Amino acid sequence: IYKRHISYAKKTYYTSIIILSAGALNIVLNAIFIPKLGSIAGAYTTVISYFFQCLLTYFVVKYLIKSYITPIKQIIGKILVVLMACGYYYLDLYFLKSHFLVSPALKFAMLSLCFFMLFWNYFHLFFMKSES
Repeated sequence: IYKRHISYAKKTYYTSIIILSAGALNIVLNAIFIPKLGSIAGAYTTVISYFFQCLLTYFVVKYLIKSYITPIKQIIGKILVVLMACGYYYLDLYFLKSHFLVSPALKFAMLSLCFFMLFWNYFHLFFMKSES
């Protein structure tokens, strides 16, 4: 999300440091948690390292490069919509086990709802222009 600010400022060495730090964190976490929890720990540690990478990039852009950044509040709303969709798919796959004809319809409805929620501002602007 924030890497383009680093590239635009032509300070790509920050990108290298950030990616190497997140990769090192992922290796360390894998070494600690995979022997204890098994292969599923690899997925969790990768998510943690990507989150670390995003935070580190945010702080570099905001405090070292001092560039304007997209507020986190705007991003969190979109992330919550995606997590809601992922949560539904997980529930349907493992717990609800919908009928094979109902499941695609529910998934399409969920996908449509998420699409509408993510692009609400664009729909709103489009319809406001067409009314005037």
